[in-house]
This record gives sequence, C-alpha cells and structure tokens, in this order.
Amino acid sequence: MSQPLRHFPCPACGAPMRIQGSHQQHDAMREQYAACQNPHCGATYLIRSEVVRQISPASGLFQPQITAIPVCDAVQDRALDLAREFVARPWQPGYSRDERLAACRDYLQELVKIDTHRAELTAARAIAEHESVGLVKEGWGLSIDDSSTACAIINDGGQQHAVSLRELVEFVRARTAREQQSALL
Repeated sequence: MSQPLRHFPCPACGAPMRIQGSHQQHDAMREQYAACQNPHCGATYLIRSEVVRQISPASGLFQPQITAIPVCDAVQDRALDLAREFVARPWQPGYSRDERLAACRDYLQELVKIDTHRAELTAARAIAEHESVGLVKEGWGLSIDDSSTACAIINDGGQQHAVSLRELVEFVRARTAREQQSALL
C-alpha cells in the first residue's frame, strides 16, 4: 500500500499526493513517482529525494561507511556561478591554466561545502567556458552537454574531465591543416 506524502501537496490543486512507485538511483538518491489523490486533478509527478549534507556525524561504529555525500543541484549551480565569476576576473599575465584551476578550486572550497574533485571539475568547466567565449561568437558550439555550449564533460570510467570548446577547435584546426598538407603531397 502506498504512503501519502505529508506536507507535500499537489502543485496543481493542493490535494495530498500518494507515492505510486520508487527507484533508487544510488545510495544517496531515490526517485519516487507520486500521484495527486484528487480524482478531478489526477496529476502525477517525479520526486527526487537526495541526501545533501550530513547535519550530525554518525557514531564511530558507522563513520567509516560514509565516503562522500553528493552535492545537490542548487549547491552545484551556486558553485558553478561562483567559479564563472572567479575566472572572469582579470588575471595577472603569466598565470598558467593549472594555476588558475588550483586558485579557483581553492576559492570554491572556501565558499561552498564541496569536495576537492567536484570543486576541481567545476573550476575546469568554468575555465573551459571562459576560454571558449570568443569561439562561440564565431559560430562554434557543442551539443554534447545541454547545459553549456562551450564545455563538454567526458566520462572516463570513474573519472570526469572537462574539455573546453577552445581545445576542441584547436584540435579540429590542426587536423584540418594536416589533412590539407597531406592532400598537397
């Protein structure tokens, strides 16, 4: 028997909703399907429940089992906005991409509760987008990631890498030049 959701009314009519099904995405996230109990409305919704942050620590007996708690979308969006603002600041000449990445990662970790890997990936994405602004204006773009046209997130097993549009355009231009030279020979 499904359970009614307390304090979560139907956004359309305000009647209580009832969970119709559930699917666990991973250890910290579950998707639930809820239906409005009002027979005149009948709306259904997908509800995501996510463990976002630990408020009080577990006892010492269970503490080793907690490895990482994912960052919720709102925190990730805020971190990406902060990273974009940080990399858009004027930089002193001579800063390498790696130095900018490290500085942005440290900046994010000071302001937002975020793990090192996610902070580095967010910083890399912001830098990649910033580097590619001019190329987007030239008409270049990516359709790999719906949320950005200047950066692609490539999954490599458990690793994720941010590749900027600038890096991809340089690769395409170099390959085109090689192909043109080999055609002349």
